[in-house]
Amino acid sequence: MAIFGSGNNGWMYHLPLAFTMAMEVIIRASKWVVGGERLQSGQRLPPIRAYMDDMTTLTSTIACTKHLLGKLQANITWARMKFKPSKSRSISIVKGKLVDQRFYIKDTPIPLVSELPVKSLGRWYNASLKDSDQCDQLREETIKGLVSIDKTLLPGKLKLWCLQFGLLPRLMWPLTVYEIPMTKVEKLERTVSSYIKKWLGLPRCLSNIGLYGHGALELPVSSLTEEYKCTKVRLNMILTESQDGMIQRLPPDWQLGGSGCNLRLYSKQNLLSGMETL
Repeated sequence: MAIFGSGNNGWMYHLPLAFTMAMEVIIRASKWVVGGERLQSGQRLPPIRAYMDDMTTLTSTIACTKHLLGKLQANITWARMKFKPSKSRSISIVKGKLVDQRFYIKDTPIPLVSELPVKSLGRWYNASLKDSDQCDQLREETIKGLVSIDKTLLPGKLKLWCLQFGLLPRLMWPLTVYEIPMTKVEKLERTVSSYIKKWLGLPRCLSNIGLYGHGALELPVSSLTEEYKCTKVRLNMILTESQDGMIQRLPPDWQLGGSGCNLRLYSKQNLLSGMETL
């Protein structure tokens, strides 16, 4: 059972360090009442994770979830803060299937993910629990951004600047957190390339090697597929080199998708050298 919660804590913007310390006290005072989810390897995950005022609970039974929510509510009230059930979501999975199990905070029901999707740390969670929907959403947002840039009265080189430093950075986080097949990324890159050629007055027959290649006539624009590979390798290195012992004991398994490339096939030295090359 998982709960994504958000609080109404306006003073976090004025005293972020004090707020972080207060949240850490609340978490440590609450997480001991139940055990976290136990993995097949025997390792037990922590029942509570938080980032600023966004808190996520993960337990294995309904009774544990209710007990943990009660303890959290008591500690949050003691700290003169409160939860907002309308901004929280719950998701319950039994034998790989979603169930409509409702949880409450002070008799106020928490909406289900199947009713209202939720965005936590830049990642959307909905009833499908699949990244395929987010692939289509990413493509729609990318095309919408390209059309918005194309409709401006700026010259082509400034439109390219808006793409490089405005739109592409916004795509990096979805490409990082979602498992998007390489074929989807390559298809999206073809769409981006068509707009770049239009803005620069280049022939449509120009290949991606000429457009994104490194040489004497190198253009100041990044290839979407190369940036996608960089995000996956960067994320793999962040998790592999993490100082958190729990993360170190759970090696990441990132699939690059359609090209059949799997990051598990590479050694640490190859990852580092590949990152330097990209």
